[in-house]
Amino acid sequence: MECAEGEVHYSAYLDDELESPLRERFEGHLRNCAHCQHTLNEIRFSLQELRKLPAPAAPAGFPDQVIASLRPGPLQLLRLPPLPRWVPAAAAAFLPQSLY
Repeated sequence: MECAEGEVHYSAYLDDELESPLRERFEGHLRNCAHCQHTLNEIRFSLQELRKLPAPAAPAGFPDQVIASLRPGPLQLLRLPPLPRWVPAAAAAFLPQSLY
């Protein structure tokens, strides 16, 4: 694994979200790459320091403003263009025969 490939996995690695084969490759790269070890340690340190900060207080009325902004207007249905006649036939051709 090269550094450029490993860099995209820092977050997933720290969140313990890498699947086993990829995790093993990433950890193998980390064992041999001082640059990625250093970068990963800096990210860990930054996350630890951020967790120490107090959560910012929301301004008065903020939750109500968020909820109000989420209320939909009139229901808008998605209108798709009509399908060509051959699409249902093509789809049926791929259905298992047990469904006929």
